[in-house]
Amino acid sequence: MKRIAIAAAMLLTPIVACARVPPQNWTQNFIPSLKDWQAALLYKGMPLSVQLDQIAVQINDVAAQITGINSDIGTKVDVKNGTSANQSLTTPTLTSPVISGGASTEQILNAPTISAGTSTGQALTQPTITQAPSVDIAGNQSLTVSPVGNPISTLSSLNAQGTATSSTGREFLVNLGFTSSVAGSATGADKVVLYAGMTCNQGSGNCWAMNPLATAGTGYTGSVQTVEADLNNFASDAPVGGTFFRSALSANGAVTSGYLNTSGLFVGSVNSVPIFHAGVLFTNNAVKDAAIWDQASSANYGYYNQSSHASALINDTGASPVLINAQGTYSYSIFDTQNATANYLLTAKAGQLVCFDGTAMCVSSSSGKLTVQSGGANLFSIDSSGNVVIKGTLTQSGSP
Repeated sequence: MKRIAIAAAMLLTPIVACARVPPQNWTQNFIPSLKDWQAALLYKGMPLSVQLDQIAVQINDVAAQITGINSDIGTKVDVKNGTSANQSLTTPTLTSPVISGGASTEQILNAPTISAGTSTGQALTQPTITQAPSVDIAGNQSLTVSPVGNPISTLSSLNAQGTATSSTGREFLVNLGFTSSVAGSATGADKVVLYAGMTCNQGSGNCWAMNPLATAGTGYTGSVQTVEADLNNFASDAPVGGTFFRSALSANGAVTSGYLNTSGLFVGSVNSVPIFHAGVLFTNNAVKDAAIWDQASSANYGYYNQSSHASALINDTGASPVLINAQGTYSYSIFDTQNATANYLLTAKAGQLVCFDGTAMCVSSSSGKLTVQSGGANLFSIDSSGNVVIKGTLTQSGSP
């Protein structure tokens, strides 16, 4: 108890620079005073009382720093695999965060779920974004990617490439959906799900507004379509020449007068060898009125051919009533072969009729004999030997 009282007294007593009697001069009968004890006790080469005062000052400094840190932290929390709300974060690295509201800037996010809020300059890895965010990308093509199917090092501003994982469910790498019930009669009120625009200025290389690619890999046995254009119509009939049109594919544009484009549809081959069995294919029950409908009166020709086909220009194997049904108004001739080079204008097999005035008068050839008939009755014939047979009277120098 006496030692405790002495220590307490030392803490409460003012510090003295030196002892009245140095400890080495104390004798057996010397009774040191309290000030002698304070000056004699040392900690790290200094009087204990001085050291205790300095420790107290240091403790106060640490307490002030803790108070400042608490004030700076505010509502911020260090979150990993948890939920953080209403934070303003600058350059954090978050793992599996859920961000609702607030603003986040220059973050590196791994598998985040972002619901509303604002995110700027982020690097996102496998994010799940909900509640219709608006994304504005000022592209600078800083990503170096290797596109699927065309693995050439390519610069890009937005890259999405993946691998199918489900053997039982449908998978879309990117899904875009848009529903409109807003009137669009005003100019510029069109509704578009995906718009791809490209401007090729002077000095630019070749340009594509879109460049889809599909590849049937080695051993693949299923169907492949580069682009599938489906058009559902549950509204009303839209015939050719109606007040509006509905088309699965449309080729439109604008040009400077005299600067025409090459074609509305181009089918080519990269390797200069055939790659399609059919350039254009219409399947059964797909078209009702006409597989090809020509309204281009501005064109000089309805069909223009410059190719040399091995078999025929037109090959018809169908079962239509008429191969060519000419119903137009022709100022000169339906068929004009005056500039054609051919051995035969028309070839017909045995028994086929060439008729005039409908089927009133017909000519046919069979078994080496040419026959003229009317109403199914033969009127005139000449065989390969020049023998002529006439049913009726032969009149010389009469009026035919």
